[in-house]
Amino acid sequence: MKIHVILTGGTIGSRINDDGYIANNEASTFRIIDMYQKKYDCDCSFTASEPYNILSENLAAKYVIALYHEILSVANSHPDGIIVTHGTDSLQYCSTLISYMCGHLNIPIVFVSSAYVLDDPRANGLINFDAAINFIKTKPDGGVYVSYKNENDIPYIHIPTRLHAPQPFTADISSIKNNWYACYQGKDIITNCKFMHTNDNISSFGELLPEVTLTLTHRSNVIRITPPYAGIRYPELTEKTKAVLLETYHSGTLRANTSLKEFTNKTSEMNIPVYLTGLSDKATDYETVSIYDKLGIIPLKDSSPVSQFCKLWIALSNNVNLNEIMHKSVAYDKVL
Repeated sequence: MKIHVILTGGTIGSRINDDGYIANNEASTFRIIDMYQKKYDCDCSFTASEPYNILSENLAAKYVIALYHEILSVANSHPDGIIVTHGTDSLQYCSTLISYMCGHLNIPIVFVSSAYVLDDPRANGLINFDAAINFIKTKPDGGVYVSYKNENDIPYIHIPTRLHAPQPFTADISSIKNNWYACYQGKDIITNCKFMHTNDNISSFGELLPEVTLTLTHRSNVIRITPPYAGIRYPELTEKTKAVLLETYHSGTLRANTSLKEFTNKTSEMNIPVYLTGLSDKATDYETVSIYDKLGIIPLKDSSPVSQFCKLWIALSNNVNLNEIMHKSVAYDKVL
């Protein structure tokens, strides 16, 4: 089996320097393959490339585009799978963007991270790498995935567009509604029999466009208001604002006060769509939700705030009609 590893830096490719800080280390980036081959029984042949080397908190559009083109180039050599090593800080964002851009490829692409540098006995990088390899061995048709083991748990294979946003003080990750794709127990990959998806899913923007781009300018065109909080103040709108994404409390609510009404009046006057995540078709709504409809707020039900932010960013970067694409399931971002 041929697996190509794309290295991008992050904790999984770092070491602790002489000053006691975790830092990029060029000598460390390729170590994961060597460490894996020494620890595990491996019948795979590896190739590797490194389009850039950063700590993942420094992720920017130019790096996502570089990774996108690297994946397309590697895919031309027809490996059995591609593993992307990535930092944990922006794992959800990069893997989701790549899922929206490359989910149409017929080669499985699996993101792998580590909560600690690989020299640290607490590191989960190697087991995440092993789970990714064994998942690729099951020969999935394609798509983008994340292989990750939380503390005191087994490794899971997640769909990137379903991941919750990063949480403070932990590198653990989870899928919305706990709807992960598969898990890794012993040496077996077990598909989640309760994995839910729509039948009319579009694999990616790459299925719709000859080439996908991502621009910093269009990132600035999206106002994301997260999280809701008591006494929230809404930002000023400008002629550059193209969309607003609101997030709710866990119950799918936020305060429907005068400030929200004044804000949505302005968005309506400027023809700026206001989207809202946090609602579900499978939950009974609070009466507050009825006010959203009157204010012209558009619900994006059963989807991750991270995915819908990334979706807006890509759609605007590629002049895709928001009214059409935001209601479609793309890269399995809608959970039934």
